[in-house]
Amino acid sequence: MTTIGYGDIVPITDLERIYISIVSLISCGLFGYFISQIKEIVGEIQRKSETFNKKMQALNKLMNSRQLNKKITYQVIKYYEYLHKQSDYSLEEEGLRMIDDLPKSMSNCIKFEINHKYLYSQKIFSLNFMKPFLNELSLKIKLLKIGPDFKRHRQKSSNAYQFYINSGSEIEKTLKK
Repeated sequence: MTTIGYGDIVPITDLERIYISIVSLISCGLFGYFISQIKEIVGEIQRKSETFNKKMQALNKLMNSRQLNKKITYQVIKYYEYLHKQSDYSLEEEGLRMIDDLPKSMSNCIKFEINHKYLYSQKIFSLNFMKPFLNELSLKIKLLKIGPDFKRHRQKSSNAYQFYINSGSEIEKTLKK
């Protein structure tokens, strides 16, 4: 399509002229279609962004009118910003919910397969624990989606959970003496 009209390639016979006309019409139509698809995608992104901004304004207005603590307000805002950025992962969550809706035996089989591979790929597990224990453990693992400023451990309580990050950034470790 880029050489049409420049004279680089000139159709000589009537058959060549018909062929060039058809190819030109098809390529112009495809170009217009691609541009309209790009416009739709950009428009959808803008709509989602505007909706998110309106929700955040309403949330800010509510928290300011109720005079909430600034630290809590900041945590809430950061959490919703995090969720907005992570919206692509909602498909994975939907898939996991669908797996939970399967019959128990099928669901356990799939969970075992997913978690089993993860446990055996981590040397800390494969070197320190026996296979029957890892097989049992792979059925007990639960997915937990957390946002920023998540409190893993509360003071004066026993921590019976172990957290492993599948995706995202590191959890900051703080020690108090």
